[in-house]
Amino acid sequence: MRSHESKVPAQTPVDPVSADPGSSCPDESILVLFLEGQGADQAALEVHIETCALCQDVLDRLTKADSAAAQSVVRLLRSQLVKSRLDYPQTATPLPPPAHFASILPIFKPTDPPPAIPGYDILGELGRGGMAVVYQARHRGLGRLVALKMLHAGPPGGHLSERLRQEARALARLHHPHIVHVYDSGEHLGRPFFSLEWVDGTTLARWTDGNPLPARTAAALVRTIAAAVGYAHTAGVLHRDLKPANVLLDHPPATPTEDAANAVKVSDFGLAKVIAHADTVAAPHTESGMLLGTPAYMAPEQADLSTDRVGPPTDVYALGAILFELLTGRPPFRADTPFQTLFLVVHHEPTPVTRLRPDCPTDLATITAKCLDKNPATRYLRADDLADDLARFLDGRPITARPIGPAARGLRWLRRRPVMAAVVTASVVVMIAAGILAAWQWWAAGAARERADQLTVSEKVARVTADDEKGTATRARRRAEQLAAEALLDQGLKSCEKGDVRRGLADLAQGLERVTAAGLDDLAPAFRANLTCWADRVHIPREAPPFPAVVRSVAFSPDGRRLLVGLAVDRNTNKPQPGFAQLWDPDKWEPAGPKLPHSAPVNAVAFNPAGTRIVTGADDGSVRLWDAATNRLIRSAVNELSLVRAVAFSPDGRTYAVAGNTGKPYRPGEVRIRDAETATLICPPIPHPGVLYAVAYSPDGRALVTGCHSLPEGGRAQVWEVATGKPVGPPMIHSARVSAVAFSPDGKLVLTASHDCTAQLWDRQTGKRVGGPMIHPYPVSAAAFTPDGKAVVTGGGDVRKHGSELDAIRVWDILTGKPLVGPFTHVSMIWSLAIRPDGQALVASDAAGRVRFWSMGRWRPVVEQSLSDPQYAIAYSPDGKWLAAGGGSHDKPRGRSQVLEAATGRPVGRPVEHTECVEAIAFAPDGRTYTTLTRGGTVRVWEAETGHPSGPQFVQPQISPALGDRPGGTTVMTFSPDGLHLLVSDMCGVCALWEWQSGRPVWDKSSSAGPNTVRASRFSPDGRTVLVGRENGMVQLCGSHDGTVQTEFRAGRGPIVAAVFSPDGSAVLAGGDDGTVRLWDIASGMPLGPVINHGADSVKDVGFVRNSSTVYSVSGPRAQVETAVQLWNPRTGELVGGRLPMSVYFRSVAAETRNHWLATGGFGGDVQLWDGPTGRPVGPTVWCGGPIHTIQFALDGRSIAAASKDGYIRVWNTPTVTDEPAQELVARVRALTERVPGQKKE
Repeated sequence: MRSHESKVPAQTPVDPVSADPGSSCPDESILVLFLEGQGADQAALEVHIETCALCQDVLDRLTKADSAAAQSVVRLLRSQLVKSRLDYPQTATPLPPPAHFASILPIFKPTDPPPAIPGYDILGELGRGGMAVVYQARHRGLGRLVALKMLHAGPPGGHLSERLRQEARALARLHHPHIVHVYDSGEHLGRPFFSLEWVDGTTLARWTDGNPLPARTAAALVRTIAAAVGYAHTAGVLHRDLKPANVLLDHPPATPTEDAANAVKVSDFGLAKVIAHADTVAAPHTESGMLLGTPAYMAPEQADLSTDRVGPPTDVYALGAILFELLTGRPPFRADTPFQTLFLVVHHEPTPVTRLRPDCPTDLATITAKCLDKNPATRYLRADDLADDLARFLDGRPITARPIGPAARGLRWLRRRPVMAAVVTASVVVMIAAGILAAWQWWAAGAARERADQLTVSEKVARVTADDEKGTATRARRRAEQLAAEALLDQGLKSCEKGDVRRGLADLAQGLERVTAAGLDDLAPAFRANLTCWADRVHIPREAPPFPAVVRSVAFSPDGRRLLVGLAVDRNTNKPQPGFAQLWDPDKWEPAGPKLPHSAPVNAVAFNPAGTRIVTGADDGSVRLWDAATNRLIRSAVNELSLVRAVAFSPDGRTYAVAGNTGKPYRPGEVRIRDAETATLICPPIPHPGVLYAVAYSPDGRALVTGCHSLPEGGRAQVWEVATGKPVGPPMIHSARVSAVAFSPDGKLVLTASHDCTAQLWDRQTGKRVGGPMIHPYPVSAAAFTPDGKAVVTGGGDVRKHGSELDAIRVWDILTGKPLVGPFTHVSMIWSLAIRPDGQALVASDAAGRVRFWSMGRWRPVVEQSLSDPQYAIAYSPDGKWLAAGGGSHDKPRGRSQVLEAATGRPVGRPVEHTECVEAIAFAPDGRTYTTLTRGGTVRVWEAETGHPSGPQFVQPQISPALGDRPGGTTVMTFSPDGLHLLVSDMCGVCALWEWQSGRPVWDKSSSAGPNTVRASRFSPDGRTVLVGRENGMVQLCGSHDGTVQTEFRAGRGPIVAAVFSPDGSAVLAGGDDGTVRLWDIASGMPLGPVINHGADSVKDVGFVRNSSTVYSVSGPRAQVETAVQLWNPRTGELVGGRLPMSVYFRSVAAETRNHWLATGGFGGDVQLWDGPTGRPVGPTVWCGGPIHTIQFALDGRSIAAASKDGYIRVWNTPTVTDEPAQELVARVRALTERVPGQKKE
């Protein structure tokens, strides 16, 4: 209800729908006298007429009758009037109306056209009573909405006209925030009218709908009403008709809270009386013996017509009746007819509040009883006193009212009914005598019955107590199980994130067992998804059979089918012995050729790029060249150096480099570069200041890099020109020896690993560091780039520690410098490592003589496609087969869009070149076309397979620059479900629907400024409605075919900057710039839950994760880009899982409602999957090389794609959560972790 209500009493003696004129309605002759202000029962008739549609129709006919025949009938009916009194309850039988009455009088219905009131436009009828009608109108001069009240019954100038004028005069005296204001008054065709303040809400009666309110809410409401009535009393105005139907609520809350008191507006002063001032305002026209008011809320002095006793306590009584009804859901007195109700008011005490509502606070019940006292002198003498006592109750202070004791209650009853008291006293005496005479006969039987009853009651109490305790214990056990399971979930995730995956999986498996046994179904998916994700991070190596000696060096053949190993020291005796190299089959772990002998331990091995030659270097300084196919020795240089530590072939295979010492061990070393065919030196030997440990060629073969020990800095790496042997660029310094070096596959970066416990990337041309150091807990002795150049693998450890598992090998993302996967373990320090050329496997050897073969690749995206320019938009086709990506440069007039295969990243069709950066992209529902929107507002649809345009180009003006504070950009572009229209909008005023095939706008609601500026818009799931959020806090639902507003409601006090339909289309989630989020029911426009407040932050995005039970919000400071993501239950306002942690801030958020997942993309390049019902992460964080601009799930939820500023489109498969029995899943995970050699032990 959004208007002033027509006056409807809380107790309706006659059903307005089923009223029977022959049983309860007054005779029409009585109604005639009522219209002329005659008759003794005017008030009672007025109460009945206001609720009886039949009597209102008769009054309409009598009022508008103008024919001579009708007037004669009226005179005839007047002569048939029979008076009746209201001294006691009775039901009068009215005279039946003449049969021809309806055929003589003209019929006028409430649906007649509204009157034309000068200066006002009548907008519609709001309510109609027995005498007056209330219209919604607009004042033409001021343009504001008002409630216009005027008579629709009675002759002009009668007592009803005077009563309406009196109401206007009374309201004109009052200026109070909780009293309806009067604006204007006048007359039209002899009938008075006046305009009132428009209240956009409902009545207190309709808001409560007969339901009891919380005690504090009821007290707060009546305190506000009493304060307003007290102000009216001070101004000399008695209301005399206070009831819930005459109290309006302006925008009340959806749930009964104390905030409702702020919405109170007291109205309907039609029966008001001036009591304190003798001025131009006269008392309403009342005849002696005339009954005024509503029976259920009348004070006794009103009901028995004691007009000399009517005063402020009379209104206090009505306030007490209202308080009684708010606490109990019913008025103090209720009977079948008004007359019977009046009899109860005068002669009976109200039922104590605590009997109807045992939980009512004693102080509030005492205040209610004091208001309802029969004697006006013992009530609160002023409404302000009542308001003060209610304030004391709400503040927890002592109240002034005192409860009435039994003795005082009995004395009052005796004074009201002396005759009845005498009869009762005599009866009591007789009963006492009879009781004494009969007591001895019944005593024994009564005692026995009492004992039996006590036993029965005790048994019932024990049974109920046991049931309650059992239920409490069950709930407590369930809550304890939930907390224990959540603790295991958090503990398991923490262990996994720290790299101890085995321990984390054990906790997760235990947690899944607990939630399954306890029936905690909401927690189970989080455990299952994390078990699936983290189990993929358990790397199970294949360990080689024991070698006869320690393996110091390993190298893969170019085709990856053979592994070359170099053996050094007997691992049992640790004594020097002759060494050898040997080829092995890494899949079968068996030799693939004979031993390639040396007279000393072999420290270094290498293949040429063709895989046809092998070079080996040993402790005695010898270097040998072998035929890889026949294992034949081609050439041997016995004294190449005094000790060889590293060898490497050039990329073209024409030369090889040997690095080592020139004299005794740990003396300065040098590098010698020789022709692979002739063994001649290519350039002079390259000396180094200390022991030389590593050498590697650049991909173009023109340079090589070396790593050595040097003083005073500790260690250095240097790039050299192969042709001349001269240094290129400055040295790359570490604080300890450089033990491993490598060029990136593109030759732009140099990787160094040092015993200072770091690995570092360097710019080849400048020699400057690229990113921070990759810090290890141990010296780093081996390092290599992955073949795709996107990651590096490092290995090391402490040579003094043997036997316990060490985190010896780590994989790092070169773009972020962060670990990509948990460490691989070995039992000792890593001597050497090699990555298979396809990047799918890693082999490492350690100082304990172990060689392990690790599978790799599951930690990489399934698609990692570079599209050069920064990527700002991405969209899946409806079938998940394709991805459309768009981006470009903001600094240059350039943009590009491209369709890719979602599974492989391969381009589909040709790329589409644009003159501006592409800011938004979307697939049509059929998946055959996609549309792009550029920075300047150009919109066009393209064929997905060919990249050819489909339809004309059109321009949507006023598109705001994308990539503002709102995650995912500011522009929204969506196809309608039927694929015929495009909705284009942004948060700065643009909102238009286009027919893309013709380039014609269907409608345009764009505006650049003002209260109607559009800040958010979305299609409904069925496409029939468009949701529009505006600057003024309104949410509008518009027809998609013409843009007309079908429904609107106020969803906030500030701009609605984010709004979205629920998946079933029945609700709207709206977020405001004022930091509030709320769920709204579309059908009623009422909230479905409390306001979710984000403090001083502004809401920037909202969405659904799990139907209407879990939603997310993105919020942050208005002028900053930092944002936080939170998950909520919108129906309770409770936070789910806490505030999600963020790396720097979240840039993009996507939700997947099938598995109830949320994905976040951060400005730091981090992508994380979250479980909606628990707010916990799902699997490890994955990293991109730049800020995430857009992230999106495939429609089936099986993959997720991210577009980032580094120009890459990356796709990851989401975990497959199976429904296999929990016991089987747990057994499989435990078997997996127990099989892992070398994982950490508790």
